[in-house]
Amino acid sequence: MAVYVQDIRGTVNRDIDCAFALNLGMLIGDYLRPGSVLIGRDAYTPSQMIKRAIGTGLMAAGIDVTDFGVVTVPVMHHNLQDLDANLMINVSRSPLRADEINIKILSNHEIPLEQRPTGHVPWNKLGKLRYLDNYAESYIESALGLISSAVKDTGFMVVLGFDEGSPRELKVRSLICSNVRLLM
Repeated sequence: MAVYVQDIRGTVNRDIDCAFALNLGMLIGDYLRPGSVLIGRDAYTPSQMIKRAIGTGLMAAGIDVTDFGVVTVPVMHHNLQDLDANLMINVSRSPLRADEINIKILSNHEIPLEQRPTGHVPWNKLGKLRYLDNYAESYIESALGLISSAVKDTGFMVVLGFDEGSPRELKVRSLICSNVRLLM
């Protein structure tokens, strides 16, 4: 379970650019080594760029990276223990300003972000990258399992992991389970 949330916010390509994100990934990797990280983003184009640079820095530091692509934080958090990851990183557009990016680092311990990365690992110690696709189904099943029968009988609508920047925004899928309608 993630206890610490560290937020880094800044203007895209000014405060937070690819070099910054690469160094951030290496710095986190230095602190975690060895380890595994889950990484995701919203559908905003700069989020994709920054997420990839952070992932590259993590791999350069010898950290294995599981890339969820476009995902909400609750869905990623649901998979944290199953994927045996040390922390999660989510990159998204700042809700305050359209030109700003928000990097959330969620972990069991605070990461000292004031230091500099110490260096890269040898080529044969690089972290591995894997992409995860079918993560939503286990999240949906787990969430439905938590709904009591008293609530299921009411026919309430349950909304899971809504994200305005998700590509699913236009294709909201609906599931019927017992009497509960689920939107994801």
